[in-house]
Amino acid sequence: MGNFIIMGIILFLLLVFALIFAYLTLKGKRPETDYYSMFVMGIIFLPVGIALDMQVFFILGLVFMGVGLSHKDKWKKNHRTWSKLSEEEKKVKGIIIAVLAGLLLLGAITYYFYA
Repeated sequence: MGNFIIMGIILFLLLVFALIFAYLTLKGKRPETDYYSMFVMGIIFLPVGIALDMQVFFILGLVFMGVGLSHKDKWKKNHRTWSKLSEEEKKVKGIIIAVLAGLLLLGAITYYFYA
């Protein structure tokens, strides 16, 4: 029974994030794709897929790296560092980072108690 409660909480949070993402996407102009970030995601996913023996992460890492490298000429144009963000964007990204860190901590605690 406890697992269903945890799954319900996780699904609820995913729904909330999806609604926030949809609102922010539809609210303003869609930003251009940051291919440098896609390349970095590929660099991260590739060893995670190998270490966890999960082909999905390995393949996603290869795809992200390939797309990022194929658009290497656009890295400087689209890449935005923290200092280039507006105050509103910094606030939104800070909240997202805090919520994701909290979910990571919640997952670790749940794993510790149920494993």
